[in-house]
Amino acid sequence: MNGPRRIFVYAMLLVAVIVTPTLSAAQAEPRASNAPGMAYESLARLPDLSGWWYWYLDPTTGLPPSPFIGAPVNPDVGAVLQELQAHFAAGTLPDLGEGPATYCQPPRFVGFNGGFADRIEFLFTPGRVTILNEHGLARRIYLGDEPLPAELEETNAGTSVGRWDGDALVVETAGIRSDTPFLPRFDIGKGVHVSERITLKDADTLEIAMRLVAPEVLTAPFETTMIYHRDRGHVFVDDLSCVEDDRSIDPVTGKQRFDLTPPADLPPPPR
Repeated sequence: MNGPRRIFVYAMLLVAVIVTPTLSAAQAEPRASNAPGMAYESLARLPDLSGWWYWYLDPTTGLPPSPFIGAPVNPDVGAVLQELQAHFAAGTLPDLGEGPATYCQPPRFVGFNGGFADRIEFLFTPGRVTILNEHGLARRIYLGDEPLPAELEETNAGTSVGRWDGDALVVETAGIRSDTPFLPRFDIGKGVHVSERITLKDADTLEIAMRLVAPEVLTAPFETTMIYHRDRGHVFVDDLSCVEDDRSIDPVTGKQRFDLTPPADLPPPPR
């Protein structure tokens, strides 16, 4: 799905940096360690995840499989999921109606990094792996031995800690905003936890095995594996959908749709 709810204004990346919760000193400053990824000299020994990656498309339909097919969702969520799957099978987009779900929002993480309408990339720096996509999702995975803090401020990407297990990057994420859309008309809810095992299977194939715990929409943990392919020739594309589809501006006339006239009883500004 690549509707307005998955796209955003790029300035929100700055906001994401500002609102990222304060981490422990061990997470904020990479510690001296011989563990993979903790020092510059060890980065060259990590798997080569350079370039851009896209999610596998079903060769029969040309569409990506839904990341939540087979998920043990509660009955209300299941009805909406079946509706979405029918649209995917027919090659059509569902009618999301009016409301916040159709507005441009900053990207949020619920276990899926992107890669269908956008590409994703991995950046390695000492003590951290950063996962970005072209819709602006920015995930900062802090490496080391520190577990996830017991209490976390909710953010769009959550808080992630990781470690290298051989050539696989193992990531745990929590602190995801409870009002993040899971499906149209349903938020992800409280108590979300995402586990990922990211493995380079061959030179151009990446596997992300994901386990999602979301008690308010799932009746049990959900596990799935997503396959990505490397796009070595891809050039970064700016996402301008939120600008072009801004509801406050008439796309034909370019004029403001809302009446911005101050009310007659508005007091003058303070001096």
